[in-house]
Amino acid sequence: MIHFSGMKKIIVALSSNSCAMRECIVGILNYANSKKNWNVQLMSVAHQVIDIPSLLSGANAAKIDGIITGVTKRPPGFDDLVRSGIPLVLNNHPSDWAPHADAPITLVKDDNIAIGRIGASYLHSKGRFRSFAFVRTAARSYWAVFRHRGFSLGLAKWGITPHAHKIEQDDFDDWIRRLPKPAALMTDCDSTAINAAETCLRIKIKIPDQLAILGVDNDELFCKAIRPQISSVQTNNAEMGRRAAVELDRMMRTGKPGKTIYIKPEKIIERDSTRTIPPAGHLIDYGLRFMRENFQNGITVNDVADHLGVSPALLRLRFRTIHGKSARDTLIETRLEKAKQLLLASDEPIGRVAQKVGFASPQRFSHCFAERLAMSPSDWRATQRPLSRAT
Repeated sequence: MIHFSGMKKIIVALSSNSCAMRECIVGILNYANSKKNWNVQLMSVAHQVIDIPSLLSGANAAKIDGIITGVTKRPPGFDDLVRSGIPLVLNNHPSDWAPHADAPITLVKDDNIAIGRIGASYLHSKGRFRSFAFVRTAARSYWAVFRHRGFSLGLAKWGITPHAHKIEQDDFDDWIRRLPKPAALMTDCDSTAINAAETCLRIKIKIPDQLAILGVDNDELFCKAIRPQISSVQTNNAEMGRRAAVELDRMMRTGKPGKTIYIKPEKIIERDSTRTIPPAGHLIDYGLRFMRENFQNGITVNDVADHLGVSPALLRLRFRTIHGKSARDTLIETRLEKAKQLLLASDEPIGRVAQKVGFASPQRFSHCFAERLAMSPSDWRATQRPLSRAT
């Protein structure tokens, strides 16, 4: 391989076995491609175990300028790596280790407390659980410990203390059975969520009716491999990779270490493992909120029902019996109220107004408008404009 003058030689040693690390690598490579003077070598990592002696030997032989890697335990050669003086970014590190203050090392990792908190807030928002719980693997990874801590902190503001257990323990089946139902369970990662879901299916616990399950990482290979599909916290792995590359670039230029960088999670990806049928009153509230936030996107009653996880027939029944109006009429009236505001505030053509508030056509808009206000949108605008100016 030919290296041109001024080229920076970088080793990226991250396992591509997980969705999170693959996305992280993409973030690194996107930044590297933007720099033009980076020559990135991807080091093969088998079974998430990094051969640090080989990594360090290759780095010294090739006069590598920087390394991005990560380990959860202290493998052979780790101390030599962190003392090598080569600018180093770690996206995982042993729980019992911290970098020396002057070493050109930066830690970039998920904000695991924030991951736990967002999971707690999301599950609590479902509003129907008698108990909450957190499940992790037996391995005491710092990220799992802090996700559990964030989950507990998130629930503490409602005076809730979650149950906790390890997926590998022999009494896990009995523990799941004893949880007060309905229960909400967050896990440390998607693979643990899959194991918990498989346990529930085996011992006849219904998901999500009796137990809602939330994973972390949104690895679709895991989350969509089981029925019901698993909801998950979407971590921002590409941003983690980008920030790792930015920090390595800075350290290669300055030789100065960086502070630990925490990457916030993006959002919750909701699937069937947490979709529940809310009580009738909540269903109406959630339906109205969804309509107000999305009416301009051309949604239908079926879209509202799908978002709430209920059948269109049940949605129509609840709206008529509790709200006093059909779901269809409510959606149309939501659109018309916004249309009236636009008609008064602008001179936009009727067709443009119809499009902005989500009607399929200007004709459909005019028909619905006239049906409820006994005049066309143009006539209504003409009659209302003088009144609005006078006031």
